[in-house]
Amino acid sequence: MAQLNTENIKKVKELEDEIRNINANMQKYWMHFIQSKEKKERDFWHIDIKKAYDELLRLKDKSNPGEVYRKRELQEQLKGYEAMKKEIASMERDLGQYLEVQQAEYIKKYDELRTITDSLSDKEKFELAVRKIEKWLYAYPDIPTRREELTKRIETATKERDYEKDVLQSKEISGMPKAGTISDSTFNAAIYNIENSKYGLNGLIQGYEREMTELNAFERWIKDILNELDKDKPAKNYIELHYFQSYTWQEIAQATNYNIENIRKMRKRALQKFIERESEVYSKVQ
Repeated sequence: MAQLNTENIKKVKELEDEIRNINANMQKYWMHFIQSKEKKERDFWHIDIKKAYDELLRLKDKSNPGEVYRKRELQEQLKGYEAMKKEIASMERDLGQYLEVQQAEYIKKYDELRTITDSLSDKEKFELAVRKIEKWLYAYPDIPTRREELTKRIETATKERDYEKDVLQSKEISGMPKAGTISDSTFNAAIYNIENSKYGLNGLIQGYEREMTELNAFERWIKDILNELDKDKPAKNYIELHYFQSYTWQEIAQATNYNIENIRKMRKRALQKFIERESEVYSKVQ
């Protein structure tokens, strides 16, 4: 492959790295938030919040020492619970602000990258496309492992989400809340957050499922082109030997009795097919 040393090409690589880092940092921050949020909430899972609110409203006899003590105990528990909810709300605001800033930076970098790539010559664009396709092909053999990891993460997160919901629903039944009480709104808000919060477990599950969809679409796209390359066996052999089995050009030449020049032609034909159909990989995800 010809070496590309122009400033534009260097800038393209820098911007691609920066965009990749922005994505990684957003994911890392989001995961940290989810873990911190769940850790704080777990401290109150042993408390039936609905029942505690209702019991507190019923404790009105100030002359009864037992009721006074119990009321003070419940107030401390609920005070801690409300403080926890406020802390999580603050964390959500911080997360939202962070993601908003990072997304704006991502868009800025992406627009800059698009401007530079639009100014490249046809040869430079081809070489950049080759590099992108090659990264995808090198990653192809790891798809089954990544799919297995995502499946386990989805299963774990789903169990955690369902457990949270089951705990709250079991407390609703045992607490027998009265309509219109404070605990009703607290309970409903908690269930809503579990089912709908984009920062909670549902958001995490949806992210994993989206990645799984993209992974499967990416795999189908490569398989479709490989099937098409059945008409060009030498080119298909090059793809499978070099990108999927890590054979070098020299080793492929020896194994196929082709000279290096023929190997280069096979490589170009094969990669050209992927480049021509690159847009399909994005449409398959829709």
